Order: sequence, then structure tokens, then C-alpha cells
Amino acid sequence: MGLLLGVIIPVLIILLPIIILVVIGKSKNKAGRMKFSLAILGCSLLGVVVPILATYFSAKGLMYNFGPDEPKCVIGAGIFLFLGYLINLIGLPITGVALFPSKHSSNV
Repeated sequence: MGLLLGVIIPVLIILLPIIILVVIGKSKNKAGRMKFSLAILGCSLLGVVVPILATYFSAKGLMYNFGPDEPKCVIGAGIFLFLGYLINLIGLPITGVALFPSKHSSNV
């Protein structure tokens, strides 16, 4: 349970905005340019919140195996804050540019 909360769930939470953008971009009902631009904006706003949430879950996972009277050191959970912002800062624009619909196939 500690590994699940400490590492796996925070990584999935950090990748959530990119996964949502890929699902919207690869869906059969292609979103128009305006809708896809709004999806990029929404995922960018979500990318601001998810690193904080991932850090919280990681800290809870690292504290899972400690007893009630033991000191709890969860300084390693802070790496998810840095990595989350870095991944979303780099990954979202690359994914958005790669999946952005062309003018010729626009539904708008």
C-alpha cells in the first residue's frame, strides 16, 4: 500500500493532464480547433494543481509504514512537486502541438 500511494498514484496524477489531452486529440469525434484550444487551456490549469495533489499522496504513502510515535520524514515526496511542474511544463505544449487539428480538417 505504501508503494501504491507513495509512487504509482502520484505518477499517474502527474500524467493526468497529458493523458486527457491525448484522449481528446485521438478521439474519433475530432474536436475543432477552438475546442482543442480550450482543452489545452483546461489541461494547463489542471497541470498547476496536480503536482500539489501528487506530493500530498506521496507524503501520505511514505508515512503509511511509520508507527504513531515515530518521527515522520517525508522529504522525498517533494520531488513530485518539481517533477510534476517540469513534466507538465514540457509535456503539455509538445502534446498540444503534436495533436492540434489542422485547418483543413476543422469542424468549426
